[in-house]
Amino acid sequence: MTRATLLMLHGQVRDSLAMNALAVPIIVCWGLIALLTLRATWIKGVPWVFFHEKFGRVAVYATAATYVALVALWALREFGYCGGRVPIIG
Repeated sequence: MTRATLLMLHGQVRDSLAMNALAVPIIVCWGLIALLTLRATWIKGVPWVFFHEKFGRVAVYATAATYVALVALWALREFGYCGGRVPIIG
């Protein structure tokens, strides 16, 4: 995931998606959670209260669903589906 994220942030979209097809949803979820925690800290003084709002709960549930899909993709690739294992670049 780290390699796919770094490739995406460097503008190498095709390589990033070949490495991990869920790079875009994960990056969006991370960014959304980060913004919501910053907003909650700014307004309430603590970061975890963003979950008290409906949009915060939706963001957390979307992140959880994306991680479930990420684990499923990993398992499928481990057994040779969805393109198989990603080669390790050293």
